Amino acid sequence: MLPRLIVALDDTSTAESLMMHLAPRRVCLKVSNAVLTVHGSRFVQIAHEIGASIMWDTKVHDIPHQVGVTVAAIAERLPEFITIHASAGPEGLAAAVENRGASRILAITILTSLSDTVCRRIYGAPPMDMVLRFADLAKSAGVDGLVCSPQELSRLRDQRDFDNLVLVTPGIRLPTDQVGDQERNMTPGQAIKAGANFIVVGRPITAAPDPIEAMDRILEDMATGL
Repeated sequence: MLPRLIVALDDTSTAESLMMHLAPRRVCLKVSNAVLTVHGSRFVQIAHEIGASIMWDTKVHDIPHQVGVTVAAIAERLPEFITIHASAGPEGLAAAVENRGASRILAITILTSLSDTVCRRIYGAPPMDMVLRFADLAKSAGVDGLVCSPQELSRLRDQRDFDNLVLVTPGIRLPTDQVGDQERNMTPGQAIKAGANFIVVGRPITAAPDPIEAMDRILEDMATGL
């Protein structure tokens, strides 16, 4: 069974060494555009060889044809998840679904770095309203799940129409962690309790002196929400 913790490998200088260090734990790894640009699909091939699952976090956002072409190319590398911005629209989302192969498509709603004020400036509505709108678009297009902040989890789980969507949640921090640019955040246990199927954690693990120890602290806190 796929672990409910996804570790974000975003630092190009440490991604490969961290992948090998974490490999025995059989974790799922979120791989960023930066890491893929530097290390290429070879990185993903090594991950498969050592038994790690991949969340290919390219955040595809383009016209429908290009979305379909891009997702089809990524799907050939057999990642568990492929991300696409829900704001690519219904046709873009549908193109991703059509070309996903054996992978699962996750529609990104509102980035966790956006505050209420900034979200209103961009979209003319608060994050919760926009997440629900994007969730509706994504469900209609047949995507497999959503990426949202933990603050929207409970509201999404209250909507029976979204029961079958996998909810993947970044913006996860322990009380002792630096928040950084994660404006809308929760602890691991709070996010699991609120309805997250998977949580994504990056710097609190990858920048820690002992990543394995840091990961175990996250897993312990996750267990409080079960």
